[in-house]
Order: sequence, then C-alpha cells, then structure tokens
Amino acid sequence: MADLSQIDEQDWNEARRRAAILRPLMDLERCPRERARAAAAELGLSERQVYRLIQRLRAAGGALTALLPGGSHGGRGKQRLSVSREQLLRRGI
Repeated sequence: MADLSQIDEQDWNEARRRAAILRPLMDLERCPRERARAAAAELGLSERQVYRLIQRLRAAGGALTALLPGGSHGGRGKQRLSVSREQLLRRGI
C-alpha cells in the first residue's frame, strides 16, 4: 500500500467525490445498470469502471482508499515508473 501521507489533496478530493456517488450503490445487492450508467456519466467514467470501483469499495469494506485514482501500471512498451523516479534512476546509473 502506498504511503497515505504522499497522496495529493486532489486525489483525496476525487476519492471523496466518487464515494458520495458510489457508496449508495455499494450497499445494493445488485447495482442496476441504469444507476451504474448515471454514476458513470456523473463521474466521467465508463460503466465498467463504475462496476470495478464498486467491487473495490466492497472488498475494502467501504474504505475511501479503495476509490483513490490509480496511476497507470505501464504495459507493453510503456513506463512503469513515475517521471521523478525514472529521473532519479537515470541519475544513479
């Protein structure tokens, strides 16, 4: 888990915004598609992302940290480190 003191205020605010919309959906046994679609539109996400966030929120027992925006984990041909860490490594090499 990341050091919570290192998380930007902007990311915390986004997690709070997501929580206000997604926590009521988390409490439902099944999230109706129309409600997921409305949440997706309000959050600027896809329906699939909304369902995934609800799943993460349930797994974390409703913890706000489950809704923190995640960075890219890279992928084929992409960087997996932040720019600042990449620069630090380059200086060390």
